[in-house]
Amino acid sequence: MKPEEGRKRVIIEEIQPQVDCGRYPARRILGDRVDISAAIFSDGHDHVAARLLYKPVGESDWRIAPMKALVNDMWSSSFTVDRLGAWSFTIQGWVDHFETWCYDLKKRLAAQPDPDSPDPDRRNLPPQDIPVAFTIGATLLDEAASRAAGADAAQLKSVADSLRALAAQNLPFYEYPLTPDIEALAARHPDLRFASLGTELSLWIDRERARFSSWYELFPRSTAPAAKGDQPARHGTFADVERLLPEIAAMGFDVLYMPPIHPIGTAYRKGKNNSVTAQPAT
Repeated sequence: MKPEEGRKRVIIEEIQPQVDCGRYPARRILGDRVDISAAIFSDGHDHVAARLLYKPVGESDWRIAPMKALVNDMWSSSFTVDRLGAWSFTIQGWVDHFETWCYDLKKRLAAQPDPDSPDPDRRNLPPQDIPVAFTIGATLLDEAASRAAGADAAQLKSVADSLRALAAQNLPFYEYPLTPDIEALAARHPDLRFASLGTELSLWIDRERARFSSWYELFPRSTAPAAKGDQPARHGTFADVERLLPEIAAMGFDVLYMPPIHPIGTAYRKGKNNSVTAQPAT
């Protein structure tokens, strides 16, 4: 089957965490940091970029966290869950042409002939067409500026103009013209026209007591106070259970469990002491 858009070159696989290929949600506890990993790669030598998209179910906009490249095409990111219930997350990946250009430019600059070098081999290196590379970078920055707004757009456009001015000088030797801040600024406005999306997966967030809690089980009928004097014995009530709650909590229990309570049946009833015959229900 042909892809819907052949220019979407990034492949996203093996997103974790997931349960039974995403059929069921992974589970975490409120306040947990959720670690996300995936295999993300593309054809060729272009650099790949990726980010994590996540949100509680019901929110309209994705929250975004950058992903970090590890080794062997593995990437990771994380986020902290701040709401109970259902969440969704996925991964977006794309070919980062600007980062690829930065990487290639540094290699070209390292290989350009240096007329002031005492090493004759360095002076006689073949030309690297640095002005052409600067012009290409300026075009990429113009495109990033068109995706930005305000001060970001103005700064990107200014750097693009300075690259074109450097290219026009046609100097015999160039230094790397960008700062890490400019690279980071351009990275904040990526070209996502041909970005790929991974499988959208679900996550369920429970309360802290879902991780660990101590349960105390009792039968309400057994909570009545002992009969005194001429008072007849009686079954316990929910009011009697409520009276015992502070004592149960003081023992360190978090959860009170009462066996299922059903109405008295009218057929196939047993009598006292598990007798197979019983008096009629009243």
